[in-house]
Amino acid sequence: MATAKHPLLGVLEDGVDLANRVQENRRFRNYLEARAWLVVPAAVLILIASLACALGLVLFVGGTRPLLVLLSLVLAPFVLAGSVLVQAYVFVSWLETRALAQALGHRLPRRRNLPIVQSLLAALFVVTPLAMLSAVTPTIGLTIVALLIAAPFAYARLDRP
Repeated sequence: MATAKHPLLGVLEDGVDLANRVQENRRFRNYLEARAWLVVPAAVLILIASLACALGLVLFVGGTRPLLVLLSLVLAPFVLAGSVLVQAYVFVSWLETRALAQALGHRLPRRRNLPIVQSLLAALFVVTPLAMLSAVTPTIGLTIVALLIAAPFAYARLDRP
């Protein structure tokens, strides 16, 4: 008897499949290794943005009721991990598409939107915490948002053959 697959489990399976493709696909690994000078700064930006997401949650709630502050401190590591995973998933998927397009010698059709579950995870782990950070410290929050928006454009510009 077939059971319905939970959407969140599907996202986890997709993430594991993507990680396996990175490890097993020699051509994709070569693509990443050749562009390490671009991938490493993007990975550092993802880590910084994820730390900012966790910090945004704590700062936004900070100074309110002690129980909420405690809850935010408990949730912060989950926001950190979730943010890293969501951003890494989106970034590596995008890199895989670029590598495939390069291997095939033509542009691939653009995917206009993330699937609904990935969009919800991005909203939960990235957008909402960055909005909280921006509400508390607009300069830092908006700077990180601007860097996250500019990063793929800069990568694509610098990655031209």
